[in-house]
Amino acid sequence: MLPAILFWTHIGIIVFGMFMGLIFSLPIVLLLVGLHRLQLFVFKDCILSKFQKKMHAIPKKTHFFQFAALKIFDKRISDRNAKFVDYGIISFSISVAVLNYLI
Repeated sequence: MLPAILFWTHIGIIVFGMFMGLIFSLPIVLLLVGLHRLQLFVFKDCILSKFQKKMHAIPKKTHFFQFAALKIFDKRISDRNAKFVDYGIISFSISVAVLNYLI
């Protein structure tokens, strides 16, 4: 039960992050994106993903997006595609904030 709750919480945080530019100002969005990227650099993974891996809810060497693609769409994606999705989500999030700032 807890692994499912963590998985959907993680998905919810990602979806919120994609559209946070509609709620927060551009500088706040850039700060939050920067903090997210900093945690990836410092901890070598997302803190929530590390916790999920520690609970054996996600395989150790699997990126969260690889796990999510398999769980939701029953599709395996490569490490490269997982990175592509990761950067795509970040780009989308910043784009939403920039468009909201300009409008």
